[in-house]
Amino acid sequence: MGLLLFALYLIVALTAIGIVIAAYCVVRSQKSSRKQAPPSSTVSRELENKLVRLVQDRGIALRLVDKLQRTFPGKPESWYWEKAINDLDRDRR
Repeated sequence: MGLLLFALYLIVALTAIGIVIAAYCVVRSQKSSRKQAPPSSTVSRELENKLVRLVQDRGIALRLVDKLQRTFPGKPESWYWEKAINDLDRDRR
């Protein structure tokens, strides 16, 4: 009886460890899929510079564009930059 109970505890423990490992792998793959190439390859410097000047920080500009990409997937790269600029202009009126 004692050996059977030990085997049952071992199975439960190994199952729990497997669930934790699977969850970790899912979270890690989601984080790595968010990494993207820098947008400067398909967006004009003029457009980038305009947004950076509006927010006064390149990191903020990139985060605005990244949020728009997640909210409106599948648009051309320049669309996100133009939308961020237009949204800022609209909000500042």
